[in-house]
Amino acid sequence: MHYSLFSEGHWPLKEIVDGTRTSLPVELERVNVYTNGNRTFTTLLAATTATCRAEDVAHYQSLAATTYPDYLTCPAFGEGDEVHFAHQFAAPKNWDEVITTTQPQSFQQTDLTHAKAVTIPAIKDSKGVLDKSLLTTGQKYEGTIDSRKVSFTAGRQGWRNHTSLNKQ
Repeated sequence: MHYSLFSEGHWPLKEIVDGTRTSLPVELERVNVYTNGNRTFTTLLAATTATCRAEDVAHYQSLAATTYPDYLTCPAFGEGDEVHFAHQFAAPKNWDEVITTTQPQSFQQTDLTHAKAVTIPAIKDSKGVLDKSLLTTGQKYEGTIDSRKVSFTAGRQGWRNHTSLNKQ
């Protein structure tokens, strides 16, 4: 189970980055995910207006000219010893997940504040939809941020999606 902000319709994320969108209508939902991949959505807070500010955007990358890297690449975010990874979107078909790490080493706060990309050279990116994470909970990995080495242990998976990302 996780919680999600749902916003009806389509609009470019760049509108938040460039400051032309300062709010959006959202609903707060509880999402139950079942082992067969099905999900149910329960509205917890009916339509309200959420404020969005350009200065709150930690990372933005246009997908227009983006291709998948050869190796698993994830923007890192968090604070202190709380380090999370999200899979880097590239070209359809996309997949997304958020992994919480344990025992993160060599991460700097600027890595997390600016969502710097961590590349894990031991894992090839699938460049397509996956049924499960490429990272195994409890396993230690080494990666790089720019040319600096970092290490971490994969923790719990907090979010996974490949269905709604790939609807035409």
